[in-house]
Amino acid sequence: MLQQYLATALLLVPKTSTRSAAMLNETTAIVCNRELLVDIAGIDNSFMDPQLCATFACDIYNHLRASEVKKRPSTDYMEKIQKKINPSMRALLVDWLVEVAEGYSFVPETLYLSVNYIDRYLSGNPIDGERLMLLAVTTKSFLSRFVRAAQGANHELPSLHLECLASYLAEPYLLDYSMLCYAPSLTAIFLANYIMLPSKKPWNATLKHYTLYHPSDLRDCVKDLHRLCCNNQSSCLPAIREKYSEHEYKCVAEKHCPATIPTEYQV
Repeated sequence: MLQQYLATALLLVPKTSTRSAAMLNETTAIVCNRELLVDIAGIDNSFMDPQLCATFACDIYNHLRASEVKKRPSTDYMEKIQKKINPSMRALLVDWLVEVAEGYSFVPETLYLSVNYIDRYLSGNPIDGERLMLLAVTTKSFLSRFVRAAQGANHELPSLHLECLASYLAEPYLLDYSMLCYAPSLTAIFLANYIMLPSKKPWNATLKHYTLYHPSDLRDCVKDLHRLCCNNQSSCLPAIREKYSEHEYKCVAEKHCPATIPTEYQV
């Protein structure tokens, strides 16, 4: 039944407003250079593993990056569209969705897509509290790839621990309405790398190559993710913290989050 409602929600999603044509053209024009530069680990060379789709990986992620531009929700729909709900109600809803996704053992992408569908629907349709819950019943592909890029560049990082920690840092992004201003591909890998190995620079040539981001591009997003991480222990919405305190997720919620991030890491 839940999957049926989610499918219905997808049909209800309105067309998002037209984004900058220049931005979209720039995104779709990205060419994947298979002749990797020095100091860049190759993560698309596992041709024997069909799940990694090494032959088509560059095309797939170019398409996903273009889709990210076209399918982002409005960042100010609470102020302009919604009159009967607020960011706190949305946060409660997402916290409940985290519990539902965990309880039904959904793949992680289901949670991210559900929140994206909800935000896109709310971007064009006024709704009240009751209908908000009904909509609930009805930005992870990048994360998996970037985890592999981080692991390929630094073999000191256990990949499963890194992926669990990055997911733990990324899910509060779903809760906080103010984070809609950041593209989903501005991932939590920077902060996860820093928490795992605080003595090493969390961004390197391999991550720059595969994510197409420089540390300066991530500065504001990392700062806000760091704030969410530091405040998570005292949050009144415990579903994410409780989920990632389980051994299944390597208890990454119990990892210490440094109070500050060195400025030299963010340039």
